[in-house]
Amino acid sequence: MVRFIDSALFAIVYPISLVGSVVAGFFVARYLYYNKNIVWKASGIENGIIGLFALLLSFTLLMSGNIQRERTVMVHQFADGVAQVERMTALVPSSARDSIADYLRQHLDLHINYYENKIDRPDELVTALNRLNGNFWQHFPRQSDSSGHTLRMQLLPVYNQLNSSSYKLIYSYMERVPALIIFLIIISSLLIGLLVGFMNGFHEKRHYLVPLIYVVIVSLMVQSIRDLDNPYAGSIRPKYDNLKDLRKLI
Repeated sequence: MVRFIDSALFAIVYPISLVGSVVAGFFVARYLYYNKNIVWKASGIENGIIGLFALLLSFTLLMSGNIQRERTVMVHQFADGVAQVERMTALVPSSARDSIADYLRQHLDLHINYYENKIDRPDELVTALNRLNGNFWQHFPRQSDSSGHTLRMQLLPVYNQLNSSSYKLIYSYMERVPALIIFLIIISSLLIGLLVGFMNGFHEKRHYLVPLIYVVIVSLMVQSIRDLDNPYAGSIRPKYDNLKDLRKLI
């Protein structure tokens, strides 16, 4: 279900389904009116149902927007961690600078590759980072050497901050709006579309504007939720420009 919602096919199927639900409601109303002589009267709860659906849409849009914003903040935190380690190289011996710069370049390359190739599982990146971090300390003297111990103590705080933000950024891609809520929005929108068409079907004159506005607004809002919620695709994705700029400078 989640894969289908994330696919490009959903952007085509969903609006067509909305139109179909409105048309189905319209023809059901026409059938009851002309063949069964049933005249429908508003019960007064229709506005409440539509309001409840609007509340669900706005809540989900806010949730997906907050998740997207948190991802962007984590990108900036990771970039700041890289910059802090890079600034620290000015205080370490020249023999260690090349090793630190190479480590930062590889670290950045792993994240940029993860982003550009839209990898939807973090296992491969986590394994590569663990290997990279394990190799990093092998370039420095052991703690029995006083100069090596001092160098390690200098690097450790910024190294820990960098890796903390790095792993948080990786797993932030797994944070998504619960699939149950997305499923609830889809079912609710189709049922509301059925109601819109049904209410319109009992009028002597057909009205096209209100159903059209409903289909367009709901389709665009659901598409916006999908874009904000899915960091791997769509037009709204975390910006890695600062990481790419850092990669060029190191």
